[in-house]
Amino acid sequence: MQSLPPVLGADEVMELLGLSPPTLRRLVKDGHLRAHRLPGGRKWLFRADELLDNVSSWSSGEEENEDQSPLLTPSTGDGAAGNGDHVDPTTVWCPAPRAADGGSPPAEEYAAAWLDAARRSGLDPATVSPTEVDIDGRVYELRSGPRERVRVVDDEGEEAWQLIDAVWAEPVESMEH
Repeated sequence: MQSLPPVLGADEVMELLGLSPPTLRRLVKDGHLRAHRLPGGRKWLFRADELLDNVSSWSSGEEENEDQSPLLTPSTGDGAAGNGDHVDPTTVWCPAPRAADGGSPPAEEYAAAWLDAARRSGLDPATVSPTEVDIDGRVYELRSGPRERVRVVDDEGEEAWQLIDAVWAEPVESMEH
């Protein structure tokens, strides 16, 4: 791994961690990453040692599940992560992947993102088709689109709600009654 400078700017952190500006703002606001500003300054600065401590704790499980990064812990409707309790598949969602060219990625990429989030929640889904999964004998259709409201903080510290594209599962109604 390359050597990091002692202080990084927001652009460097986003590139290093593969984050978008809204995701970086959310991580800072929610306390998953610590950012600093010089007196009177508007730009965020990140200490490399703090950044590495934060990121290493996400993957090592040093923090409680509810305190882990939203990037590494799937979201559920009640805020719970996979902790061995039964998880309702309809409460699991993840940010929708984006294609490099700005268009929509194929359904397989949406499915892969949701399957990863579902497995981290403790579910064991099986793929039925690029848009359907089976969990414990029940079929769910994977949907994507504007779904989840997140609070973002801009560079000036102003908070606002933003609707993000997400991937989630909805049960397919059985034809048997």
